[in-house]
Amino acid sequence: MIRMVRRRLLPTTTIGLALGLLAASAAAAPDTYVSALGRDGGSCTRLRPCRTFAAALAATDPAGTVLALDSGTFSTSSLLINQSVTIAAEPGVRAVLRPTSDSAVYVDGGASDVVVLRGLTFIAPPGIATPSNGIIYNSAEALYVEHCTIIGFPTKGLLVLDHNGLVVRDTVVRGARVGISLDGPVHAALDNVTIADSEFGLLSGLGAQASIRNSLITGNGIGLLADAGFETVTAELSIENCLITHNQTGVEVRTANSTGRLSNSTVTNNGVGAHASGGVLETRGNNTIRGNGTNVSGTLTPVSGE
Repeated sequence: MIRMVRRRLLPTTTIGLALGLLAASAAAAPDTYVSALGRDGGSCTRLRPCRTFAAALAATDPAGTVLALDSGTFSTSSLLINQSVTIAAEPGVRAVLRPTSDSAVYVDGGASDVVVLRGLTFIAPPGIATPSNGIIYNSAEALYVEHCTIIGFPTKGLLVLDHNGLVVRDTVVRGARVGISLDGPVHAALDNVTIADSEFGLLSGLGAQASIRNSLITGNGIGLLADAGFETVTAELSIENCLITHNQTGVEVRTANSTGRLSNSTVTNNGVGAHASGGVLETRGNNTIRGNGTNVSGTLTPVSGE
């Protein structure tokens, strides 16, 4: 069983940076911009863009947009987001966040805040020794991660700590200890996601209700895992129309209060295809579970499509 601990992971360095930038901003704007040729301390307009996401965010109205105009690295420390905002890159732009410690992004919004991260690349520096995550999602009404790439974080690519709404689509997560870790009662929907080369691909635990569809799960230790962790909470994971291949274990349901639902998916070329080591792993009977070292370990529970 994976040991999962919920706690606030707010980096102290991030707090000081954010407060300093907020104090330096004379006025906020609905839209701000960053550029590899920009300079912090200015107005962050399209004609006078800032250099970092932190500076532009400090100059942005709640529910505004921060847009990367050209390719470059726009954050090397943890970026604190505590308001509604869209942080995005223009089409064809490779906007990179590369933290030296902590997390690339820490979302700590209010109960009505909606945060959108679109078209961004999160990269852990090679050989980073400290615990490091791509995105930590502590609080907000909802977080949308769209058209993003999250690479090489030694702890977790995307970590959810509390009760939130989460949507991840058209995104690649690879090379983490846990690719996407739902460590709280989140309502998560994932569509067209690739999760690869991680010890654990997607973990639904500690009260999470997660659905994943149209996705590729490959090269992981355990590809998809439902593990409540404790008897007092539940974990749910619904899997629809996914290709689950070349993992040590494709799909696993663990602990008594965990439920997995597998439908219209192909599970092949894994060490173990489907493993019900605890809880219930339901199948609609329309899956292809073939060509694995062991196709099924434990007992699958047949259900109708109604």
